[in-house]
Amino acid sequence: LSSFLVYSRWPATRCSEPVVAIQRNERLSELGKWIKEQRRQLVEWSTGKAQKDFVTIVVGNAASDADSIITSLTYGFLKSAEHDKNFSEIPRVFIPLVKCRRRHMRLRQEVLLILSRAGVNPADLIHIDDAEFRPLERLIDQNDPTF
Repeated sequence: LSSFLVYSRWPATRCSEPVVAIQRNERLSELGKWIKEQRRQLVEWSTGKAQKDFVTIVVGNAASDADSIITSLTYGFLKSAEHDKNFSEIPRVFIPLVKCRRRHMRLRQEVLLILSRAGVNPADLIHIDDAEFRPLERLIDQNDPTF
């Protein structure tokens, strides 16, 4: 861990950005670039700047533990690559969603470390409480909000 700077805020303070484990001289990987692009597309879609006919929201479980978050990111990435290869004429967007609040991400230091090593900026993740996701809340069944 000597090449990582781990930031911690204790006692907990109100902050919208996650506390992250940042690798020095960090560069985005292909996965990191894809996640950043999906966030951009979500912003376009939620603000009405772009029409998206086929959108798949990829989520893990409500606990938002490491395997759930990483699996939703990688599954979305792989499905997107598969779709682009086989059905490039049909535009489709795969939006990976983290089901914990953004401010709670700082409690998941193991996830932040994994993301950092994978070349993913945690600030690019889409959380269920992000303003960009609010227009899509209508997709959530209020009787079963686990969708």
